[in-house]
Amino acid sequence: MAAKTRQPAVVDLFTQEPTPVSGCDVCFALFGQWKAAVKPGSPTYNPSKASDYVVEIGRHPHTGKKGAQ
Repeated sequence: MAAKTRQPAVVDLFTQEPTPVSGCDVCFALFGQWKAAVKPGSPTYNPSKASDYVVEIGRHPHTGKKGAQ
């Protein structure tokens, strides 16, 4: 019998609001872009791009300095 492998949990990258790091200018800018991308009727409404912003907010480096990468 083959060993079962656990599948990673599926995360809804469109409806789950990202959590920007306090004091990070990059997070602040990306969060603003995310809010526009998830708002239907917005000229920049784009669910695919919204999910990209969520991933970028979660993955860009924080060095402890405001806005530093």
